[in-house]
Amino acid sequence: MDTAPLQGLITNPLKAEADSAYYEYSLAGVYRSIASYSGDANNTPTTGACNDENESAVAARFDTAVISEMSADTTLGGQLHDTAWIAGAVDPTGAMHFDYYAPGDATCSGSPVFSADAPLVLLDAPLPYWVNATHKSVSPSFSPTTTGLYRSIASYPGDANNEPETQPCSAIDEHVTVSVFPST
Repeated sequence: MDTAPLQGLITNPLKAEADSAYYEYSLAGVYRSIASYSGDANNTPTTGACNDENESAVAARFDTAVISEMSADTTLGGQLHDTAWIAGAVDPTGAMHFDYYAPGDATCSGSPVFSADAPLVLLDAPLPYWVNATHKSVSPSFSPTTTGLYRSIASYPGDANNEPETQPCSAIDEHVTVSVFPST
């Protein structure tokens, strides 16, 4: 019995095996393959069926990262907003969610004083400085009514291809100090 490899086939006396071409998954989900053999002088052709054992692969959702930065410190009467970028995602859909927390809520455990969703916008070019961020979102403006340190949490709920991601409370650049009106 011949056991030498034939055109990329790995053979042994009991069975023949072949590897398919490499395929890079671009979307999350279950991928199925159907193996077939065209036959030769000694063997008849055969084709497997969809969902045969060991003929599927699961492509997991992509890990994402959210990087954000609140607007500059302001005074009463001014406005706050948050800008968030998403990195690691592949064609993300949906919106970024923003929650603002009042002064005194250092753990962001109370009810937000402001919540909003804002759509993701494709950047003209990835931002390599921020881990190849490809999309950004800018929250609607919020007018604070009291002085103190406001905190923001930006979160991405995920979609069919991308994992959700939420920044922790008090992340770097996720706070703004609101002071009283400047004295005249």
